[in-house]
Amino acid sequence: MKIVQKIIIIAAIILSTSCEKNIEFNGEITDPQIVLNSYISTDSVVSVHLSKSRFFLSSKTDFVLVKNAKIDLYVNKSLKEQLSHVSDGWYKGTYKPKENDFIELVAKVPTYEDIKTNTEIPKKAVIVKIDTSLIIQQTYPVYSEGKIIGDNITGRLTIDITLKDNADLKNFYRVSMKTFQINDTTNARMNEWNTFFNMQGYDIKNGNIFDLLEGDLESKNYTNFHMLNDDLFNGKEIKLSIEQQIYFFKAKTGVVLPKEWLKGQNSNPSYEFNIQSVTRDMYLFIKSKEASRESVSNFISEPVVIYDNIENGIGILGSYIDNKTEIRMK
Repeated sequence: MKIVQKIIIIAAIILSTSCEKNIEFNGEITDPQIVLNSYISTDSVVSVHLSKSRFFLSSKTDFVLVKNAKIDLYVNKSLKEQLSHVSDGWYKGTYKPKENDFIELVAKVPTYEDIKTNTEIPKKAVIVKIDTSLIIQQTYPVYSEGKIIGDNITGRLTIDITLKDNADLKNFYRVSMKTFQINDTTNARMNEWNTFFNMQGYDIKNGNIFDLLEGDLESKNYTNFHMLNDDLFNGKEIKLSIEQQIYFFKAKTGVVLPKEWLKGQNSNPSYEFNIQSVTRDMYLFIKSKEASRESVSNFISEPVVIYDNIENGIGILGSYIDNKTEIRMK
């Protein structure tokens, strides 16, 4: 073997072994903290989950649930009730918050300092109007027993929502969509799922598109919800524009559909559009969680600290209020 080849092999062995290194952990093993998580809305009673944090080097795979706490609920500075433990660390009360309620939680866990947090239920988003338009792209006849009973239609549905932002408040929004079907017999919703969609923002007064979201004109903005703050449109009327590729069936006039079609599994898709007003804490928590997930997938990124608002513990108390609109295809 040539001398040069020997040198290369020896160098490779040295480099490969030098990459392995035993690092001793010199920090202290931290005691578990109480984790309090709760999203509060006007649609349901106050519900809180309590658990204990797990040290990151622990071999355990589960979390310890806290089942022996006392959680006091204060509404507008007055004690309202004590939440009851239901199961698996979940505590529930009987009170449904109202818009502008100031909510405080005090959790008492044996051997721990009192865990405290608070939130204020935000004002409902003001939707001025919703416009829809459909561009039919293709139609395919549907046959039953040799007869055409209607058409399967492919189209592009555009939903324009005009939102009026409150200039006196710093506002945060979470925009989401659901797709569902209707049981033709009971008229009940069924087969619901979260919808992934792109969204653009328009300044109505100036008539131009603004950078509503980072990369909002790119496919990476195709997600099942969007978080907004009013930095770019404080006090203005803006239009949120969503385009959705849809497929639906349209029966011919006077045609009696097969019985199995009336159960809803073959009914046209319908949509629920929801603009939630959310608190700043909830907004920052969700955004920091998104950033943390992105940093994990990119090994050269700096770690992201997930936002929390719990005193003497960790976790999040957020609140929101819905403004939902249904769009049914016929």
